[in-house]
Amino acid sequence: MKQDISAMILAAGRGRRMGDMTNHTPKPLIKVNGKSLIEWQIERLVSAGVTNIVINVAYLAELIVDEIGFGEPWGITICYLYEPLDAYDTGGGIARALPWLSDPFIVVNADVMTDYDFSHLIHYSQAMKSLAHLILVPNPKHNLKGDFCLDGQSNIIDKTDKIGQSYTYTGISVCRKSLFANVYVGEKVSLPSVWQSFIEQKAISGEVYHANWCDVGTPERWQEVSNGY
Repeated sequence: MKQDISAMILAAGRGRRMGDMTNHTPKPLIKVNGKSLIEWQIERLVSAGVTNIVINVAYLAELIVDEIGFGEPWGITICYLYEPLDAYDTGGGIARALPWLSDPFIVVNADVMTDYDFSHLIHYSQAMKSLAHLILVPNPKHNLKGDFCLDGQSNIIDKTDKIGQSYTYTGISVCRKSLFANVYVGEKVSLPSVWQSFIEQKAISGEVYHANWCDVGTPERWQEVSNGY
């Protein structure tokens, strides 16, 4: 039986690499062809069947809440977790959100542009055995060394443990709540740090996505996706 799955959009970052573009606008609200980065994520999640979204916010948080609202235009529920700027990092921010999330749940960065179909991740989650499943892409020019490798059983392995093809994490994953069992509420910890010990246990899986994806982390990359969407 198909289960309902919720999603968390990570939107609490300052976006310092965007320079003046984020002086008065939080990065998730930067527009790509008339639509904010975070709206692109919401619409793709909704089209895949997600009906509950949690968004963590910090820098210029009220602007995000005012523009996005609480989900009515999409017929879903959106709730917000407010954070002091730079307080919890990605892993700590997710740990605070667990009471409002399904198990498992989708995680997506607010600042990526992609054609990825989240329904594939929802389908995978129905019988996932790993604690997290990461969507990877071939390394873009800004991250040629990559983040992770995969073994023959689709387990994520540290790239330092393998000579061969590495891949870049897209900012998209599905996670089980038990992944955060050792993270206390209020702790500042990155999501990759949470994964690390479980990677060593071969409890984190992944797959490679071969299509459009961009981490909109700089004005140059924003211009690139603006020309391509």
